Amino acid sequence: MYSGKHSFVAWLFVCAPLILGQWAGSASAVLSIEVQNVVLDESASTQNGFFDVFVTLAPLDPVPAVTGFDLGLALTRSGQGVAFTSVDVPLAPHPYVFGTQPLLPPNVFTDDQLMTQEFLQLLGSEPLDDLDGLIRVFFEVAPGTSGTFPIEIDPANTRMADDGFDPLPIPYEVINGAITIRSTSTGVVPEPLTALLVPMGIAAIAMRRMRLSISR
Repeated sequence: MYSGKHSFVAWLFVCAPLILGQWAGSASAVLSIEVQNVVLDESASTQNGFFDVFVTLAPLDPVPAVTGFDLGLALTRSGQGVAFTSVDVPLAPHPYVFGTQPLLPPNVFTDDQLMTQEFLQLLGSEPLDDLDGLIRVFFEVAPGTSGTFPIEIDPANTRMADDGFDPLPIPYEVINGAITIRSTSTGVVPEPLTALLVPMGIAAIAMRRMRLSISR
């Protein structure tokens, strides 16, 4: 028969490693899927740019390996001067997770939406490294466009898969980005009343000068 003290020690010996293991696993499993932020200046002509979708990964042991991934993206301000135009493999500083393998065509691709499924076309898997790239998305900006255009990852259509095409057994988070186009216009449009008073004041000054010159 165990005493209360002995029972607690026995419980601690059996259960503490399980609890600590769960805490350690959740603390070390840090995987983020991120959208690169882009900043441009407003232009009177059409502009073209790109952003990468990539991963950030805290040191893990063992290093997770991936065979494929699903990715869903949306440009939330559609039809307002910014549009997706094409996709390609990402390059430095976000080298493609599957090396030199070409991208498969996206399942869905429009001006404001992207859904794709990529996988290693050879048998096996690739170790996932910090800053590995998943895809590079090119976009076009219409002349005179300015503002912030958020780009959101769709968690329901995004996942990383292991060599069994099951989700990686580590939690991840998504970090959305944006295309920001800074306004370069500095002219101030006067209010209607101000715009009317300015020429009237100039005309009054001219008439006064004319009267003075006549009186002399």
